[in-house]
Amino acid sequence: MVSKIKNKWNKLDDNVQKWSKRLAAIATIIGVLAAGAGWSINQLDRAISEKIENQTAVIQQEVKQVSIEREASAKQTDLQLTRLELMMLMETDPDNTIEIEKVAHRYFIELGGNAYMSSEFSRWCKLYDADCEIVFK
Repeated sequence: MVSKIKNKWNKLDDNVQKWSKRLAAIATIIGVLAAGAGWSINQLDRAISEKIENQTAVIQQEVKQVSIEREASAKQTDLQLTRLELMMLMETDPDNTIEIEKVAHRYFIELGGNAYMSSEFSRWCKLYDADCEIVFK
């Protein structure tokens, strides 16, 4: 009877050892899979972060370009409106030298007006004996 118990105990011990080895192998496989998954997730996260940074840089550059274009367009519009105002003043109220000189100063000095208006303004100055030098200082 003792030998039967001993045999059963040995079989049980062998089974426990087999299952322990199997569990150790399973735990090792799970560890390797978890490490691989962690590494894959890390690589994916790095790639996504890189793409987001690149897209952000592109968007920021485009926003900057649009802002520059909008600013240039606003300056051009301001220049055109001021030129129109100057032309209208010289045409409709040519004796109003103070206002015309103010608008001319804004047009030529502040906004960098062009040569065409320069000749028109010079002509007006001669006709109305106005001081052209105020604009070209």
